[in-house]
Amino acid sequence: MTYITHNTYYDEHILECSGHTGFAKRGNDILCSAISILILTLHYYLTEAEKNGLVSNLISDIHSGYANIRFICEGGSEADKCFSAITGGFRMLAESFPDYIFYEE
Repeated sequence: MTYITHNTYYDEHILECSGHTGFAKRGNDILCSAISILILTLHYYLTEAEKNGLVSNLISDIHSGYANIRFICEGGSEADKCFSAITGGFRMLAESFPDYIFYEE
């Protein structure tokens, strides 16, 4: 089971993801792959957004089976829209595969 949580404290977003879905063998798990690509896409976007002043205080810890990403939105609706799209992807995965993915806001 993969657990994904998203918390917001004032302007700070905290996304944490842990565990492997167990949908298939490690290395062949399409659900873990889907989660990983969403995490990596978010991390890439936020790294670029921080360079452009859309977010600040980006802190990330990403490794196999775990991700923790924290950042502060600088009032940039572009960053909020991107983050909403990514969390929407997590939400849809969790709704479609509730035995393998848990998502909570």
